[in-house]
Amino acid sequence: FEQAEYTISNQYLFKLQRYYPQSNLVNFLIGVNYFHLGKKAKVLNKVLNKLDEKSASRILLAMARDYSAHKNLKNLEADLKNLELNFPIYKEFKSYLLKQLER
Repeated sequence: FEQAEYTISNQYLFKLQRYYPQSNLVNFLIGVNYFHLGKKAKVLNKVLNKLDEKSASRILLAMARDYSAHKNLKNLEADLKNLELNFPIYKEFKSYLLKQLER
């Protein structure tokens, strides 16, 4: 994806969010787009506070935020490896973050 595609994707997701405002999945996808757009503050302010504190969505986005901030990368890698996820889209984002950490 390129930046314009993430922006367009978020426009669609915002419309979807109007119908499903409490959806962890929709909010997670918005957060992932913000992450790829480099908008860490929006991940924190517009997405994380809408997610259940113990949800996989929130945990993954908080880890992505820490990765962007270069916080405790060794611990982050270990935590990601130990994080068990069932939902395929969460697994894919976890794999993406691990690949980024291996660079």
